[in-house]
Amino acid sequence: MGQELTSGTMVLEGRRWTVALEKILEEIKKLSATERERLIRELEGDKRRDKAREEFEKAAGSWPDFDAEGFVAEVYRRRERSERPAIEW
Repeated sequence: MGQELTSGTMVLEGRRWTVALEKILEEIKKLSATERERLIRELEGDKRRDKAREEFEKAAGSWPDFDAEGFVAEVYRRRERSERPAIEW
């Protein structure tokens, strides 16, 4: 996909992204300290969400013997036996 060169320039599909990166860095330099901190928090939050999603997807298939239909049936059986008052619309 991408290839890193010794100069630090990233080449992706034949385009040099150095100019775009420099523009982004220039815009970041214009931010106040508070705005930069907020940007950092947002980017770190993105990393945490990506990590959480990755962990969730890894765990999603970890219960091969789980009987989903049986679980749903048990939930409905318990609801029928519940002593809670019925909902009236």
